[in-house]
This record gives sequence, structure tokens and C-alpha cells, in this order.
Amino acid sequence: QKLPFEENLQLVPQPELPAYWRSNNMKGDSDIMLAVDVDGNEHYFYIPESASATDIALVSPRIAIPSSRAILTLQHSFQFNVNDEFGEPFFDGGIVEVSVNQMVHENIEKVGSFISGSYNGIIYGWENNLSDQNGFVEKSNGKITLAIKLSPDLNDSVIQLRFRIGTDISGGDLGWNIPSISVAVMLPKPAPTMPKPMPTVPKPAPIVPKP
Repeated sequence: QKLPFEENLQLVPQPELPAYWRSNNMKGDSDIMLAVDVDGNEHYFYIPESASATDIALVSPRIAIPSSRAILTLQHSFQFNVNDEFGEPFFDGGIVEVSVNQMVHENIEKVGSFISGSYNGIIYGWENNLSDQNGFVEKSNGKITLAIKLSPDLNDSVIQLRFRIGTDISGGDLGWNIPSISVAVMLPKPAPTMPKPMPTVPKPAPIVPKP
């Protein structure tokens, strides 16, 4: 197993984002930042959830995938606005997107399958750009682990991840915290090296004494 990508947020001073990460505001005006927990022990990406209609995303550096067997893993927690009276519909939520070889970003469901920590609902809401998409909604009840097996078709490609929140006009909540992101691949084992055969030395012909 090899880690072609791992972001160690503990080495990055907050609130600035690490090198090559960026915030993409497609609607509204919210700032994604690096935050630290109340104990000062853990740094994490903080994607806020606004009480107005927004569409913001945290965009990763480009990541090379050198294998047909790759797994995206992240630790995260979230709490999004819902209908206070009935629980559903889920007005706000977050999704993971991927761009392959600089093509358009799309929901990671299209190029991967969840091993753990899958989406838990459908996002609705007025003026929400992510309406009718599967995503993370309501709350995670603490930190959880997401693992996604990427499609073998991504072998030898370059991907870029996007962690995207869509909100409507009905209210806000705590948002999305992501302290750990990594991509691991399984590389094929090298073919065994066969030992070279020892050269065969011909035996000398027997000496026959003359009569």
C-alpha cells in the first residue's frame, strides 16, 4: 500500500489554507479556513454553513492515481440545517466531488463506491444549487470515517477533489469539519526474479592410455 496523497493539517498554521488548496465560492460569500479545536490539539478544514443561499467548496491539489486500486479516506463531522418541525426535508448539505483529468467536477458517486460513511440523505431547499442530490445531511453525531473505493478506470489519471456545501435561505448551522484526507493505492507486486541458471561446464573427455 502506498499513499500518493495525504494532508497533514497539524503542520499548517491556522487560519490559512495549506499550499495548493483553495476556496471556490460559486454563490454567496463565505470563507473556508483552517481551524483548531477547543483543546488546541487538532487542526481541521472548516467549511461554514450560512443562513443565506450559498454554494461554496474546498478544492484540493491535483492528485495522481498510479493504480487501478485506490481508496479515498477522510475523517469528518458535520451538522446542517433541517426542517425543525419534521426533520425532513434536509435543506442544506454537503457532497464530495471529483474532477478527472481537469474535466468538470461531478458527484464522486459516479466514479467510486462507498465502503463506509456513505451519504445519509437527499438535499432539498429553496435556491440550493445541490437540491435533489445525495449528500451528507442533518448531523454526523461526532467524527466519522468515510472510505470510497475509486473506479479502476481512474488508473493513470489525475484527479482533483472538491468538498462542496449547498445552503438555502431558511437558516444555518455548524457546517462541515474535515481534519484528515488521504488517498491510498495498492501497487501491483513486481514479478519474481528468476535466478540465472549456472553455466554448464562440459566434463573433459577421459584419457585412454595408448597400447
